[in-house]
Amino acid sequence: MTDRFHLAATVDRLIYGDEETFRTEDALTVLDAMPKPTWRRFLPDIGFEMKSPGRSSSGAAAGFGNVTVRGEDRHVEFDSRGYIRVGQWKLSRGHRYIDIEQVAADSLDDGRSARINFTIRWNVIDMEIKVASYWPLPGGVGIQIGKFVPWKKPSED
Repeated sequence: MTDRFHLAATVDRLIYGDEETFRTEDALTVLDAMPKPTWRRFLPDIGFEMKSPGRSSSGAAAGFGNVTVRGEDRHVEFDSRGYIRVGQWKLSRGHRYIDIEQVAADSLDDGRSARINFTIRWNVIDMEIKVASYWPLPGGVGIQIGKFVPWKKPSED
């Protein structure tokens, strides 16, 4: 197992290195550090995140007038794949890819998640970045969906 400091530096180099390419060796280092899939590999990759505003209370305060106090927002997140954390990154291994996501980011923030794609024999194909689309619905509700788009190509440096 690669130590976590080395692995975090490797992921930093993958993300923040060259703007158009990444080192194949770095992608394979991350792959080797990931736990091998278990029986869960037969389950579909399911994940969701839900946020809703917290409760609020209002009333009158002497000297201030009407006051409204909001509670904390409610947040529920589920991911069937599991992940390991190294530095500022969460890494998860899929069927033929590795997802890289910043810990402090929302899963649908543009440019805060990346995916390294592999062939069936674990040869590196490319790296994609997640972008989000938002569709407003009536009543102040909306649906936001993230999708991965091409970003970087591997190099043999």
